[in-house]
Amino acid sequence: MRKKRNQSESPSVGALDAQSVKWGNRKNGNGFDANKKVKGIKRNVVVDRNGFILARTVCSASVQDSHQAHPLCNAADQEWERLEKVLVDRGYRGEIAKDIEKDFAISLEVSNTPNGTKGFIPKPLRWVVERTFSWLDWFRRLSRNYEESTEVAEEMIDLAAIKILLNQI
Repeated sequence: MRKKRNQSESPSVGALDAQSVKWGNRKNGNGFDANKKVKGIKRNVVVDRNGFILARTVCSASVQDSHQAHPLCNAADQEWERLEKVLVDRGYRGEIAKDIEKDFAISLEVSNTPNGTKGFIPKPLRWVVERTFSWLDWFRRLSRNYEESTEVAEEMIDLAAIKILLNQI
């Protein structure tokens, strides 16, 4: 798909974010995301400029977003050798950015909203990850977390990503 769009096979820039998803059963280890007031799981993804998933993890909603950045960048670095920069929001500031730069040579670029700005302002390339979450929500099975394990939840994301790519062809 990237070749069809006259892009290199391996992306050099990605966008990383997390989405809290409400729980649909009581069988798995759901947590509570106090920031978003959601009990369930958290999907963490790195996407390219087209919104296609480069790496993903699923964890309890109680896990902070920044704690999943290192495993995500590790997975993305192993698969996509040209990845140099990942755009993130303010939840990924601090030591985690330095650790990722040191371990994987991937720089985390934190996008900030200018002080005094009100309302939603889309950031260039950062909005793409939000669009990907919207695409995932099209799938009824992903609208809530019905899976009994995080591994199965990750596989459901993979199946949705395959269908999204096939629709683009």
